[in-house]
Amino acid sequence: AIPYFNERNMVISQGRGLAAEDMGACVVSEHFLEEYGLGIGDRINIKFGDKLFHQNAVCGATADNEEELSDFVDGAELEIVGAYRFTDDANMRLSEFKWAYSSSTVFVPKSLLPVEIPPDYEFSPGEFSIIAEDALDIETFRENAELFAAEMNLALRFSDGGWLGVKDSFEIGFFASLLTTVLYGVGAALALFLAVCLYIKRNKNAYAIMRTLGVPASKARNAVVLPLAALFVPAMVIGGLAGIFYTMETAAESLGTMTADAPAAYIMDTSVSVWMVILCFCLELGFMLAVTVFFLGRIGKIPPLELLQEGTGKNGFGKKRNRKWAGWEIAGPSTNAGPPVPVRLDLAKVSAAGKMAGGRRYYAFGQMAAYSFRHMRRGIGKTMVSFAIMVLLASGIGMFGLTRLAYEDAFREIDVKGRALEFSSSSILEMCGLGLMDGLYCHGGFTVRTNGHGSHTQMTFTNDIDRYLENRGKVTYAQGYHSSALGRDDAVCLIGSGLAETLGVRPGDEIALISDSFYSTIEEMYNNNEVILNAVANGEQSLELAVEQRTTVYQVIGMIESDDAEVDSSIFAGINSVMESVYGQPFPCSFCEFTLSDNERLDELDSLLSEQKTSGERYAPMASYHIDAERLKNMERICILLESLFPIAVTAAVAVGLFASGLVILQLAREAAFLRILGVTKKRARCMLMLEQVFLSVAGILFVACCLALYNPGLFTRSAGTLAFCYALYFLGCLSGAAMAAIRITRGRVLELLMMDIY
Repeated sequence: AIPYFNERNMVISQGRGLAAEDMGACVVSEHFLEEYGLGIGDRINIKFGDKLFHQNAVCGATADNEEELSDFVDGAELEIVGAYRFTDDANMRLSEFKWAYSSSTVFVPKSLLPVEIPPDYEFSPGEFSIIAEDALDIETFRENAELFAAEMNLALRFSDGGWLGVKDSFEIGFFASLLTTVLYGVGAALALFLAVCLYIKRNKNAYAIMRTLGVPASKARNAVVLPLAALFVPAMVIGGLAGIFYTMETAAESLGTMTADAPAAYIMDTSVSVWMVILCFCLELGFMLAVTVFFLGRIGKIPPLELLQEGTGKNGFGKKRNRKWAGWEIAGPSTNAGPPVPVRLDLAKVSAAGKMAGGRRYYAFGQMAAYSFRHMRRGIGKTMVSFAIMVLLASGIGMFGLTRLAYEDAFREIDVKGRALEFSSSSILEMCGLGLMDGLYCHGGFTVRTNGHGSHTQMTFTNDIDRYLENRGKVTYAQGYHSSALGRDDAVCLIGSGLAETLGVRPGDEIALISDSFYSTIEEMYNNNEVILNAVANGEQSLELAVEQRTTVYQVIGMIESDDAEVDSSIFAGINSVMESVYGQPFPCSFCEFTLSDNERLDELDSLLSEQKTSGERYAPMASYHIDAERLKNMERICILLESLFPIAVTAAVAVGLFASGLVILQLAREAAFLRILGVTKKRARCMLMLEQVFLSVAGILFVACCLALYNPGLFTRSAGTLAFCYALYFLGCLSGAAMAAIRITRGRVLELLMMDIY
């Protein structure tokens, strides 16, 4: 909640920060550890003062005079759990923030405060911080906070950590992941419903025979249910535990390892509550039991003899109507006194050329399609359940794919900012041309001598003069020049109006510049006799002449008028190779801020900065950098987690589709027998049985694809390749299940098929 940490001006560089549950812990600076030879995990003794002090902008929490000094009271022995580092330069800290911290500041838990704060105590000048607990409320919170701050005449500094930039992608990902869970859950429930329905229907003849033989209804029901329960309960336990452990292990690997001593608040919990597991098992078992009782109750209301009869019930198979199907004619009971002819093949209707009487041509696919559509109409309930399962599973795959893509968008949209302190100018210039950084902003400075004067003038260099000034001055450029001139490799500069008046220069004039450090180096060289002899031999007669030959001439292209004394008396120029000639060598750049151009190249940028820091130690020995990539790494863990779970989710959907289509066809043994009796070949019969499931799977996939395209056209278009591959696997799974079941029930003889249906 400390704004200085929130805005990444201070970061935890080692260990961790304080947590709410910490009691005997503290966080110190890296400099503190170095000065006292300490490390993370060491313990220090601290005594606390007995007075409260306001935070001073420069000196921190200090007394104004000796009378206000604290008397130190007994303290505590604290364990160092973390170390912090400043990521902004000292000038920025002192000028922009009222609450400044030094490298000797020690952060301790509030519970160790040795004095009680009076109720009427005023924190002035003061600062308080508020954290919005729900990220989805941040925008509303900001709007209300702005109104509150305006009414109370307070200064409001708001930081959302880049949330508003990725909010839309997060909301899409959250909704898509929630919908994916619901779709998979409903799809699994429907698949279980269909499995129980088909199992009970398949065993109704066995139930009827037991009831006819005098077996009590309860024992008959138990005989039907026990084999199902013997398979279902172990499968539920094994499958559920396997899924839980797989997900937990995958999540733990994807989220990465945390430090062993990190508090619970810093670690994402990947475990699953035992009570939640038990609840899920009980719900699944209860659902299966309810469906079983429902269907057993339905067949229990039908007399046993009626169950043994074909064409009874509400299936519609006994409707008294004639049905014509290609060259076959199936007639209902005759109204004449003579016996009915149930099946008749009129060979005269089929010519040798394969043409129907009346000029119509016979098509095998049309015959099979007509049969499949009529069969779907007759069993409309089973058809709708099968179609719903296919739609739900295909939707689950699609929404999972969109979820992955939404979080990948958030991964790419997160702004990864970094800061580099005291890097050499040559390193900065080299890194600018590699395309790894966007919005690069640098500034720094050193003192120079102007036009041979001995006065020390501050020369500030920056690549964005408007951002550096921040309305602290008004720039008037000479004709033909603009701020972009400072970004080129030219010897041009701006000058404060006060300094311009002192030096007597105006826009368009030229001034000679040399840094104080370069001048001192030349002066030291001339104190060496050998250097003097060499200089005389080269025609250099004096120190002044040598300095003059090494000065760099800059053209003044503008004037800055400012009430700020520092701005009014300074020279401003861009960062380029000409500036290095003023300094005499590559110079350290005080502050550099940037944004990662491509989030997937984070490691590349980190390696580059580390390499430049090492190679530039000669000119910038104090170089350091920090890339604020924690949010990106968290998002990367989520993307990796979804990437790891996606294959198993697709596999689960394909498996359910495979077994669901197979179970439906396994119930058609009697119909397969009738087709074989009528002379239909095995190959044709298998195709007729499979075609229904093929129609349903294709229709379900096309329906889901249209819905996804309407839901989010952009994400659907970008994920079309992945979804096409997954849907192809899903279709192949359904087709394989249907094919295996069709082969299974048609490979035997006709009488065996009839017996298969009975037993």
